Amino acid sequence: MGLSKVILGTVLVGMMFSMHHVNGQDISKPCDQLFPIVSQEGKEGFIDHTGRVVVKPWLKSAGWLRSDVGYVETEHGEGFIDIKGNITILNGVELSSGFNEGFAFAKILKHDGSRGKWGFINMKGEVVFETKRYVEFAPYQEGLMIISNLLTVQHTRHTKLNKPSDPLSFLPPDDKAYYLDRKGIVQFGQGFDAAYPFKDGYAFVNLNGKDAIIDRQGNYVLGPQSKHLVGVSEGLILEHDKGERAWIYRNLKGDIVLKVFFRNAQLFSEGLAAISGADGKTGFIDKKGNIVIEPKFDSAHNFSEGLAAVEINNKIGFVNKRGEIVIKPQLIDDYAGLGFRCGLVDIETDAYRGYMNKKGGWVWKSRKIN
Repeated sequence: MGLSKVILGTVLVGMMFSMHHVNGQDISKPCDQLFPIVSQEGKEGFIDHTGRVVVKPWLKSAGWLRSDVGYVETEHGEGFIDIKGNITILNGVELSSGFNEGFAFAKILKHDGSRGKWGFINMKGEVVFETKRYVEFAPYQEGLMIISNLLTVQHTRHTKLNKPSDPLSFLPPDDKAYYLDRKGIVQFGQGFDAAYPFKDGYAFVNLNGKDAIIDRQGNYVLGPQSKHLVGVSEGLILEHDKGERAWIYRNLKGDIVLKVFFRNAQLFSEGLAAISGADGKTGFIDKKGNIVIEPKFDSAHNFSEGLAAVEINNKIGFVNKRGEIVIKPQLIDDYAGLGFRCGLVDIETDAYRGYMNKKGGWVWKSRKIN
């Protein structure tokens, strides 16, 4: 049975509430993101990647868009906003998460308004499957979510897990992490001691103290093994051999394609991976192991849209793939580590919080309230 909902529609406004709107963005490329903003009065709204106000700051809360919708809270209740600024409020639920790939975790309210069961709902407000209580989970990504302690999931007919396609009703009480599909059905026929979301068809897991990489069918691509696996990105699996003090990159067949000897190494992003030397300074290598940006930063994050956040003397700036500083170190918070989206990065300085473009210009900023 679906839950009632209210469509508020698109809200556009030119008022900017003691904030600064700076243009200069490239609007020729499509963007699937709206950016949450906060007014001096503490109300929240959204801008697009050009800095244009899509929803004025009147919301109680606003969240990032995931899979084309983002979390919102108004005086009428909780719900979601789409890329066009249309707001849908879902009655009869208290959302514990935003929507991701069309699903959100929520407390289902009874007809008298009191709290009922927990469950996962779709964007129509329909309960897809219920849980007995609050559960720990990682939201849907590439069609699968991760949930722990599956005794909380309610289904009928089956009393044990016989095969990957069986719905849940009873499992031994354990602390394993399980992958579920969109119907709440366990995948791969087993749980893991640790599990991470899928990315590009692969996921990192740990079983009985051994690391492994699995594919979308649950097949082991590498492992389980005692050597520490960091993860997989851009078709390369990163492994840390502590005995040899080496960082090993393997292809998806398990063949070694690169071995480097650094204090630390990270997964590749946009063709480059962060590494740090014996002195702790961080730089970047390419997929041939060549150092393309000398280790000279206190720390560094992955590249996104051609730029990477780096830390120098407790301030964060951005460099391009030649190692040139394009946004001077001035940021004090690690929001920048989330990287650029549609040409903007969420940043905070000593005086302001807002969004900068790739040239270091403010597209939106709000003076911080002490």
